[in-house]
Amino acid sequence: MIIYYVRHGETKFNRDGLIQGWKDSSLTERGILQARAAGKYLKEKGVRFDHALCSDSGRAQLSMRFITDMPFESLPELREINCGDLEMKSTEYSCRDLSDGDYFKRHGGESFSEVAERFGKVIDDCLKAGYGTVLMVSHGGPILYYLGSKGYDMDAIISQITNGCIAVLEITEDGEVKLQHITQNVIF
Repeated sequence: MIIYYVRHGETKFNRDGLIQGWKDSSLTERGILQARAAGKYLKEKGVRFDHALCSDSGRAQLSMRFITDMPFESLPELREINCGDLEMKSTEYSCRDLSDGDYFKRHGGESFSEVAERFGKVIDDCLKAGYGTVLMVSHGGPILYYLGSKGYDMDAIISQITNGCIAVLEITEDGEVKLQHITQNVIF
């Protein structure tokens, strides 16, 4: 199975340096352009999807609508990490040490491993359903923590998971995860 994982476009909270987590804010004009650019890129590459999945957050759903007009399924399992009482605070309070997977949990939110587990369940369900190519629109955290749980160096990946980027994952039948590449969005 191949997954084209798109991080939602820039939001007002992203622009203003605020932690979002489960809180939502609207896409900025640049965020709309990023989502449209991701859709254009996928269309120009001729990628066809068997299924489309999206976080149930407004920013991800709106991004999905700018990426494709195909029907999609919204899932709470694809939400960003719950950052507890740090949500809507300055990103200066965000976790800087990616080895501290319980940072947000200590603030009433989730651990990195909890997010990776719920994201992994979605992957497993897609494999069981027999999808060949899947479009997912979600957030930076789920893909980062999932790849970290599969042995990838999160510190090396985090700077590549920008708004509107497209990460291409290959998931083998036995569950092996291969990050093929991350395409940076051309709209910054």
